Amino acid sequence: MHDCPFQPRLGAFYDRELEPTLAQQLESHLGNCPACAAELRKMQSVTRLFTDAPLGRMSQMGLARLHHVADEAAAGPAVFPMARALMAAAASVLIIAGAWLVEIPRPAAHPVVGAPVVQSPWETLASGGKLDFPRDISDNTALASRRFSQWMVQNLEPDGSYENPSR
Repeated sequence: MHDCPFQPRLGAFYDRELEPTLAQQLESHLGNCPACAAELRKMQSVTRLFTDAPLGRMSQMGLARLHHVADEAAAGPAVFPMARALMAAAASVLIIAGAWLVEIPRPAAHPVVGAPVVQSPWETLASGGKLDFPRDISDNTALASRRFSQWMVQNLEPDGSYENPSR
């Protein structure tokens, strides 16, 4: 093959699938490009081979066998037995997801563009932001771990009202 920009479109041209303007451009190009013209002649010769090939005839016995096999296949079990189960599972997922989406509460109002977004401390931390932790939490003790856990749980409550009964 050569690097002609029209070469990838020869098949579409031969099948008459190109827009008329592009087809006219390619047709005029064929007179100047021997490689594209040769490629088009090859496509035409393949088509002639199939067109001129004699059609085979099936004997009555072969035709009867073919019908018998087709009838058995149609009367037998489903061609794709697992397809029915997969379709049922997909339908179930769609129904459950649809019901779930209907039950999701809608936000009260859309945020104003340019308005600052206020996040709770745990959302800031979870999204990779940095927080100022209470200064009385030291890094290397079990007490620090417990206090940090309490701080996290307390900040999970929207109003910070969590009270630890073990305090």
